[in-house]
Amino acid sequence: MMSHMTKRRGRWPDSAVVILTIVGFLAASCSDSGSPSQQGTPNASEPSDRPLFRDEFREAAAQGFGDRQNSKAWAMRFWKGRLFVGTARASSCVQDATMALWIGGIFKYPRQTIDPDLECTESPQDLPLRAEIWRWTPETDDWQRMYQSPEDVEIPDYPGKYVARDIGFREVLSFVDPESQQEAIYFGGVSSRGYNLGVPPPRIMYSYDGGDFKPVPQDPGTVLGDLGAGHNGIRSMAIYRDRLYVSIGKLRGEGKLYEADQPIGGNNNFRLVSPPRMQVYEMCVYNGYLYCGLTADETMEGFYVVKTDASGEPPYEFNPVVKQGGYQSSLPSNSVVSMYVYKNRLYVGTDKPAEIVRINPDDTWDLIVGAPRNTPEGYKYPLSGMYSGFNWPLNEHIWRMQEHEGWLYISTNDMTSLNMKNWPIMDWPVIGDLLTTFQGGDLLATRDGLYYTVIDRAGFGDGLDIGIRTFASTSYGLFCGTSNPYYGCRVWRGEYQRIPNEPTPPQRIEAEITDDAVLLSWDYARRDTRFRIFRAIGSDPPTEIGTTEDFFFADKTEDHSNNAYYVIVENLQGTTSRPSNTYYLPSAAPPMTLSELYDIMTGYGQRGKFESPEAEQWFLDSLDTVREFVRDGSVDDAERLLRSMQERAAKNEKVDSQLPILQPYCAEDLDLFLSKLLKRVRLVKAGLLNCDNLQ
Repeated sequence: MMSHMTKRRGRWPDSAVVILTIVGFLAASCSDSGSPSQQGTPNASEPSDRPLFRDEFREAAAQGFGDRQNSKAWAMRFWKGRLFVGTARASSCVQDATMALWIGGIFKYPRQTIDPDLECTESPQDLPLRAEIWRWTPETDDWQRMYQSPEDVEIPDYPGKYVARDIGFREVLSFVDPESQQEAIYFGGVSSRGYNLGVPPPRIMYSYDGGDFKPVPQDPGTVLGDLGAGHNGIRSMAIYRDRLYVSIGKLRGEGKLYEADQPIGGNNNFRLVSPPRMQVYEMCVYNGYLYCGLTADETMEGFYVVKTDASGEPPYEFNPVVKQGGYQSSLPSNSVVSMYVYKNRLYVGTDKPAEIVRINPDDTWDLIVGAPRNTPEGYKYPLSGMYSGFNWPLNEHIWRMQEHEGWLYISTNDMTSLNMKNWPIMDWPVIGDLLTTFQGGDLLATRDGLYYTVIDRAGFGDGLDIGIRTFASTSYGLFCGTSNPYYGCRVWRGEYQRIPNEPTPPQRIEAEITDDAVLLSWDYARRDTRFRIFRAIGSDPPTEIGTTEDFFFADKTEDHSNNAYYVIVENLQGTTSRPSNTYYLPSAAPPMTLSELYDIMTGYGQRGKFESPEAEQWFLDSLDTVREFVRDGSVDDAERLLRSMQERAAKNEKVDSQLPILQPYCAEDLDLFLSKLLKRVRLVKAGLLNCDNLQ
C-alpha cells in the first residue's frame, strides 16, 4: 500500500527506452547486494503448475518490525522450525556518511535536505544503529526480537559517543561443527568502521537454540581480531567440504575470502585463502566446487566467475569460468551480485547492467537476460529474449534468487526509488509517469530459465521498496524480505490461494513481429477451452485484445514496437487461469529456425554431449528430413517428425532403448528449442508465416 507517495500511470513510448537507458547508466549507487545462494528450507511438496502471484502475498510483520530504521531484511533463514531475520539499520544514512567521508563532493550527509522521506540524525555518530535479529514462530504466528546489538563501542575521536558493534546482519546460515556435531546458526555482521574510523571490525554471532546469541572469539593478535582497514562487513557465506567460507570486505560487499573448519572457535580458526586483489562478492557450491562471483579490480574488464576445489595450501587456485563481464562490449557489469543452483544449473545475477548468465555442468555458459554479444565461444543472445533488467533499464542488479515449489523466483534492485525519486525528471510528462509506474523492485518467476512470469514490477505496491533482499522457502510459504531505506523493511509471505477447477496457465508463450502483426503462440494440453490475450504494456491495467480457441493469435491492432503480451485460459465452466509467462517485444532473441537448431545440435556433437554416435546421427538425420519436408511444403510431415524428436528429447531416450541420448541439461534445452520451432510450424499451417520463415 502506498502511504508516502502517489503513483502515476503512463504508457511506454519508444523514445522513453532510449532516455531511460541513458539515465540508467548515468545513475550510480553504492547499494548493497546479497545473501546465501541456497536460502531456507525448500518446500518438499510436488512442483506447482504455476508460481505464486501478487495477490497471494500478505505482509507477515509490521513494517520495519515497528521501527523505520530497520531498513533492510538483510539476512533470512528458516532454521529448526523458525524463521530468522537479521536487519540493517539506517542503511541510506550509513551509506551517505561513508560516501561523504571518502568521496565528498556531491555526496553529502545528511541527504534528507533533498530527500524528505529519509530520517537521519544531524551527526552520523548519533545514528540509531543497533542491529537486530527477529524470529517468527509458525505455531503462534508471532515475532520476537531475539537479539539487539548493544551500543557499547566508544567512537574514537568522539569522546562520550557510542555505537553498536553490529549495525546490520547481512548473512546467515547454519553449520554443524565436525567435532561436536552440534548445529548452530551464524549471522555475519557489519561494522560502522566505514565512517567511524577505529571502531572494531565486523563479527559473527552464533546460537545453538536461536535465542541465546554470542559472538565468536576475536581476540587481538588473531586473524579475526586483527582484521584491517577495508574489513567492514561480512557479506557472503557458504559451506564447502565441511568448512565455513566467509567474504569480509567493504560496505558495498566485495572482500577477501576466509575459511574455518571450526568457526565457533573464531580467532585463528579462520585463515585467509584468496589470492591478493581478488574481491569476492558472492559464493555458491555447485558441481563439486566452490564458485565465487568477483568484483572487478583495476586489472579486470568486468566481473569474473571463478571456481576452486579448496585443496592444497592457501592461497587456493581459482580457475575462471566466466570472464570479462561475460564479454559485454559496451558497459560490462563490474560485479556478480547473486548466485543460485536451480535444476543443476548455476544462475548468476550481475550489477549494472542487471544480467543473468547460466553456467552448465561442463562450465559452458548461456546468456539468459542481457544484451546480445560476441564472445570467444561464439555469438550469444539472451535465451529469454529480454534485455538487461528484464527490459527495465533502471533495474540496477539481479538481487536474489530462490526456488519454491519448483519455480525459481528472481528479484531486482530498482534504482528509481533510491537514486531518482527527487530528480526533476520524475515530474516530466510521460517519462515521469513511466518512472513512477515501475518504481520499486521487481519479482519474476520461471520454471525453465527461459520463460518468465511477471509477479510484480513495482515494489508490491510501495515504490519506496527498492527490492526483495532476502527469500526463504518454507512449508509455510515463500517469505520475502524487502529493502526500504525510508520507512522500514517489509516481510511478505506467499501462499497459494487456489479456486475450484482453476485451469493451468498456458506455457511458453512466444511472440514475433511481422510486417502487419504480432504473432503469438503458446503451449497447452487441452482444446476444450478458449484463450484470452492481453497486451501488458501501453495501457494500465493491461488491455484484453482478443480471444481464440486456437493456440495462436495475430495482433493487428496498433504499433507493436514496444509491447508485452500474456495469455490466460478460460475453461468450459467459465473459470480463468492465472497469466502465462510474459513475452516482451522487441525481443533480443531471434525466432527459432531449422538452421539455428542445426547449429545447436552440431554444437552438442562437437562438445561430446550426445551419449552415442547413433543418437547424434539419428537427430541430425531427422532434422535433415524435416528440412526436406519444409522445402517441399509438407508441413504436416515436418510437424510430426519434429514432435517425435521433441518427445525423445523430453524423455531423453534413444529410439530403440531406454538409454539417454544427450547429457541431461542439453536434452532439457533441446526440448525447449524444439517447442519454439513447433510453435512457428503452427503459424505456418495457419497461413501467418511461410515455409521460408522456418529455414
